[in-house]
Amino acid sequence: MTTRAAGRAAWPLRLGVLAAALLLAVIAGGLPGAPGPGEASGHWIDYDTDNDGLIEITTLDQLDAIRHDLDGDGFSLVAAHGAAFPNRNNNIGFLMGCPSGVCAGYELIADLDFDTDGDGSTHTGGTGDDDDAWYTTTTGTGEGWNPIGGHTSTRLQFTTTFEGNDHTISNLYINLDTSADTDGRDVGLFGSIGSSGTIRNLGLVNPYVKNTRSGDGTLIYYGALVGTNAGTVSRVYVSGGQVTGGQTNTGVNINYNGCLAGRNDGTVSDSYATCNVTATGGNYGTAGGLLGFNAGTVRRSYATGTVTSDYHAGG
Repeated sequence: MTTRAAGRAAWPLRLGVLAAALLLAVIAGGLPGAPGPGEASGHWIDYDTDNDGLIEITTLDQLDAIRHDLDGDGFSLVAAHGAAFPNRNNNIGFLMGCPSGVCAGYELIADLDFDTDGDGSTHTGGTGDDDDAWYTTTTGTGEGWNPIGGHTSTRLQFTTTFEGNDHTISNLYINLDTSADTDGRDVGLFGSIGSSGTIRNLGLVNPYVKNTRSGDGTLIYYGALVGTNAGTVSRVYVSGGQVTGGQTNTGVNINYNGCLAGRNDGTVSDSYATCNVTATGGNYGTAGGLLGFNAGTVRRSYATGTVTSDYHAGG
């Protein structure tokens, strides 16, 4: 056989070898040249550019998507989570770019503001803002932000790390009626933080949180940062704004309202709050400047806002 003929005969063999190598690479988790953990490519975005294991948040959509990944590992099959973090690496183990392949929470790398049209009207439900875009629930009615992680008995808690990196979230707006929710409600930026959850180095500026209850027989906790905290909150502040909770009937209903948290069963440290807190209606309306109810530990923290209640009020 001539040299040219031998070369032609060898082409099918070479193509077969290349195809087999390509198949093995796909089975192994990616195409040849696929980025490793913490790396990006022309098609995949790295959402942990500093390789600290925390998924980076720069938009309100990404903040909202946390509710679909409450353990912070970066894996979620919910379409809204994928839409908030587009073009992420779909190779198992490299999903968001975290070094180990499995992420350990979220971090804010930019200030966020719910007053998206800049007219200062979020607290009245400004039509040009994203106020109502975030509120989705099967219980009760309301507008504004839907808390991340819900009541301990009915919804999953936030159980990972949220690092604020000293950034702020401004003009949080929540206005709920939980009359249809017979299992109670935890209301705030986060609804309920589990014992393994941590929120740190974050500022909330000018929040407005209101919940009106028209049913009987439940405990409801309201706070700008979190309804109920069983984890760790450190170096967090709430500046200005209003937290109001109450009910419209005279039945038995206990409302705990705090500027930072409605109830604390965990640890709060090196934090402060300056918003006004009000508890209205019923016979068990309780308001506190920092916390509505404390069964945990508080260290080096204070509150300076105005506190009013039809039942109990404290600093």
